[in-house]
Amino acid sequence: MDQSKVILIIEDDALLRHSLAEQLGAFGPFTIRHAASGAEGLALAEGCDAVLLDATLPDMSTSEAAQAMRQALPRAAILLLAAPDMASPAEVDDCLPKPLRVGQVLARLKALLDRPPLADFAVGPWHCRPAAKEMTDAEGRVVRLTEKEVAILDMLCRAKGSVPRERLLADIWGYGEGIATHTLGTHIYRLRQKIEAAGGDPGLIVTERGGYRLKNRD
Repeated sequence: MDQSKVILIIEDDALLRHSLAEQLGAFGPFTIRHAASGAEGLALAEGCDAVLLDATLPDMSTSEAAQAMRQALPRAAILLLAAPDMASPAEVDDCLPKPLRVGQVLARLKALLDRPPLADFAVGPWHCRPAAKEMTDAEGRVVRLTEKEVAILDMLCRAKGSVPRERLLADIWGYGEGIATHTLGTHIYRLRQKIEAAGGDPGLIVTERGGYRLKNRD
């Protein structure tokens, strides 16, 4: 990450917000913007490369804030700052539990910003364009995807046969073995809804014992 990236911090705790802005500005090649509410953040969002998004804003729910930021910044990395047991919306790329340590925040941000872009790939009748976070088909239908949904499809597409649930959780979310979470199942459910709603094959993603695979990839 050689050039400066624009980081937007949306956090209603003034002490934490200013502390993060000061420390990230000192330790990372970042230009920092910060806001105390979702509305203020949206007004500053244009041109941002990453967002640190507090899960408990005064004017928006976690889901509303995540959806609004993803719509405003379809290609930006969104890192949710939340309680350890809080489920993260599909629109965010990663979740960091509070209390925060600046070293962790910096490491997560750099990991998200330094990810190499995925090449385009085919999923059944769909052409997936990871850079644009979308799938299109021969009839011109377009399905918007989140970063995590792209990563799931990419892993399933590259695999021959079933991909274990634990591997998806480890490679995409960084979860250790034995973690009890509905995160993956929720993302698979939403991904299937998007494919079916757009007229695709409802059986494209197949659930198997302990994992998932794409149809006709045995």
